[in-house]
Amino acid sequence: MISTLLALMTLDPKPPIVVGVDHMGFGHYDGKSWKEIPLKLKGTAVPMERVGLDGITSSKQISLEEGEGPSGKNIYFDYDMGAGYDEPVLRVTEGYAKRRTKIEDLGTKSATYKGFVADFARSKGVKGAKASDVILTKVIRTDLNGDGNPEVIVVAHKGSQVLEGAKKSDFGATILRTQIGKTVKTYELFFQTGYQMQHGPFKNYLLAVADLEGDGQTEFVTYDAEPWSAGGVIWRLTKAGKLVKVHEHGEGE
Repeated sequence: MISTLLALMTLDPKPPIVVGVDHMGFGHYDGKSWKEIPLKLKGTAVPMERVGLDGITSSKQISLEEGEGPSGKNIYFDYDMGAGYDEPVLRVTEGYAKRRTKIEDLGTKSATYKGFVADFARSKGVKGAKASDVILTKVIRTDLNGDGNPEVIVVAHKGSQVLEGAKKSDFGATILRTQIGKTVKTYELFFQTGYQMQHGPFKNYLLAVADLEGDGQTEFVTYDAEPWSAGGVIWRLTKAGKLVKVHEHGEGE
């Protein structure tokens, strides 16, 4: 019930970039050389807008199936927040990992998951949230902790995610659902409403699902943007069902 992919999504809701990787590094690229910033975890995430090979940025999207493409090439994701910023870059090195992360893309039409998100939104105080109003942007199923029970990560929103059109009942949600033994747990990775976000846009995405360290443990990376901050979080789910925030990087408050 699962297939092998690494799913990466850009800052805007465009088709995912698919890349086979064995390492993600956070650092800076000056156009000639790469300088990596040491982290407790090798991989981290920053927002992604422009994509290119070997540091040559381009607006053109790329798609490399796992195991294909120019072996050993570096792919740089450069997020530009404007003049005057020394912007971080996410480097993805194509190669192999000790454990291939297997995921199944469940599509964006499921009435079941639309209903799940609507139920969750109502539990968070969004009155009248209906499944028919939910827009699914990403739903994947994968065994994150290797216990044989697949987890589901759902990324969704209702209505506008920009200031001018946002209503009080609009929201963005990233949710993890897991089963440990006979117990089903739901984890909130991101949730904001139009009422909370009156001063700017809010967006939420699943950036990656992969064995980022090559240690046999699957991590997944989420990204969210709020009026005064934006950033990515690397998560790990333990076999006991504990959700761990391994690393966080962002800009703003």
